Amino acid sequence: MANFAAPGANKPLRGTSNVSADFKAADVTTSICASSELATEHPAVVATAGMHTEFMEAYNAYTSGEDVVTLVEKYASLCKSYLAKVIEVTESIGYCKDEPAWMEAMACRTLLTEELNTWKLTGALLCDRLKADEFMEERGHNTMFVDGYREDSDRENRGGPHGYRLVRTPGAISGRLVGKLRGASARYRR
Repeated sequence: MANFAAPGANKPLRGTSNVSADFKAADVTTSICASSELATEHPAVVATAGMHTEFMEAYNAYTSGEDVVTLVEKYASLCKSYLAKVIEVTESIGYCKDEPAWMEAMACRTLLTEELNTWKLTGALLCDRLKADEFMEERGHNTMFVDGYREDSDRENRGGPHGYRLVRTPGAISGRLVGKLRGASARYRR
């Protein structure tokens, strides 16, 4: 137990720890006011306070024998839950849209949305890669690399001048990398 003394008294209330006898009630009030001020001035910070801790707990709980897709899904789930909290904060202070707290909350909301989409895209790409590896092993081919070859029809399909395709060797069967990327990212924008 702590060795607390009542303000103005020399005798400890209980315990034998090394807490200063100069402990004052004003110290508690100051810390409560500081946390209250943080909650009103930076509500998005308060809403996302435990995110790093939860990410680290998920990472530390992950064992190398588990499927990494599960960890990526957990990260996406954490982002989604914290995004819901920040959305709630932005809607609750929506009446003061010119306030710095609202603008900060909206910036946080945008960043969390991007983080969520990044984890979802990472999961989709990882699943695609694992499926491609399984397909390659079934066929007895184990080499896959990116070739910068571009066909004229690729410009129409991909909407840009940069075209890449996956080439499996030996054999001339190819898949379109950029199309997969765009398709996966389009699924998660909804």
